[in-house]
Amino acid sequence: MSDLLETTENGITTLTLNRPERLNALSPAMTEGLKEALERLSTDRDCGAIVITGAGRGWCAGGDVKTMESRGVNQSFEDRAEGLRRAHRLPLLLRRMPKVVIAMINGPVAGAGLGLALACDLVVAKDGARFGSRERAGMIYVDGVDIGDPTDVALRDRRMLSADGIFVVVATISEQDGASVADPEIIFRGVPYPEDAEGLLGDIRETVNESLERAAKEEIREIDLLQQVLHDDLATFVYDRLRRRPMVLPVVVEV
Repeated sequence: MSDLLETTENGITTLTLNRPERLNALSPAMTEGLKEALERLSTDRDCGAIVITGAGRGWCAGGDVKTMESRGVNQSFEDRAEGLRRAHRLPLLLRRMPKVVIAMINGPVAGAGLGLALACDLVVAKDGARFGSRERAGMIYVDGVDIGDPTDVALRDRRMLSADGIFVVVATISEQDGASVADPEIIFRGVPYPEDAEGLLGDIRETVNESLERAAKEEIREIDLLQQVLHDDLATFVYDRLRRRPMVLPVVVEV
């Protein structure tokens, strides 16, 4: 059965997110189906308005985390970035299309689903609707499309990124003892490379491994604490070496 159902009556087209067993979490097929339907309906003269609802007891629980890991196998940083761009096209399409779009919320909505609901022109919540949930988090990096005027914090971050860039390190460790099991993956964006770029990358990897070894000896095993240790050590190293303060984003993955 299709992940997205479409029916039309009296000039109103209803799009039903149809994965009730997963609280209508967004699958690649559902995302692509929504994009195709919205683009087509935006110029359909027989469609006066669009209603988006969910099958079963939920509206949309966000991205399907159970399939994210398998979809990310063997993907490069650029491939993942392109996947995010494709996901972001939906709320932008909702905001820009000429037809009225109504989110008929019939149950829980969270994550990317909440972003979709907020991009609609009107949100109607039935009894039992629930928006978002509380989650424990350390550093938070927002994945989504902001709607409205940028805040001072957003402008400050963009100024910093334009001046010093972003620096991402992905470290893979063993869940048994916290030891590094692969060379760290290092990605620069907007950070000027020095003449000895290869030497710099080698020194960064050495810094990451030294940080992980020290954390393992100190029995630091929580991911958020490990990422904080890496952030502090790498930020200090990069500034000492390049005299720049790029945004440092460490990612620790347990295997």
